[in-house]
Amino acid sequence: MRVAEPVLEIQTWRWREAQALARMAYAAWRERGGAAAYAAYREAQDSADEAQDALAWRVQSRDRRT
Repeated sequence: MRVAEPVLEIQTWRWREAQALARMAYAAWRERGGAAAYAAYREAQDSADEAQDALAWRVQSRDRRT
């Protein structure tokens, strides 16, 4: 096993967790509405996007080295 694989697993978990939180925040905003709920959703979605970008960067970095 290569050293990078555990890092990918961790980053994949972080992305999935962040995306799950964003989905919950989206559902809460849809249910309650309002600026505060929308802001919470956008913050959670931004975190999920950042986690996805980090995962993609790690995968692309690994592929360039092989």
